[in-house]
Amino acid sequence: MQDGEHLGRGTLIAGYRVLEKLYEGGMAVIYRVAAGDGKQDGLLKIPKLGFGSHPACSAGFDAEQMILGRIASPHVPRLLASGEEDFGPYLVIERISGHVADADRLGDSACRFSRRHDVFYHDC
Repeated sequence: MQDGEHLGRGTLIAGYRVLEKLYEGGMAVIYRVAAGDGKQDGLLKIPKLGFGSHPACSAGFDAEQMILGRIASPHVPRLLASGEEDFGPYLVIERISGHVADADRLGDSACRFSRRHDVFYHDC
């Protein structure tokens, strides 16, 4: 049994092979994955649901799974797979390339609304 926070390179989940861990936050761990046939690149998201996790993790994960399964838009990643393994539930979602609206582009987190508006208007 593997821990969802420590999946090794090459681990196979729902036909997707783990390539690397991209991010670990307070509520989830995200891995870059590739389909077994190598044609579909995606992201594997595993919520942190163990002892001491934030209560919103479970509710937020369930809502995300429900919403992604129902929305079809070029601006929203498609839900490619979902399920449960020994370590708990997971989602595999489409990886959409593009710019990330992050602190480097927005500046200070307390930046003015007009600056945030300009960045998002340009990106969208």
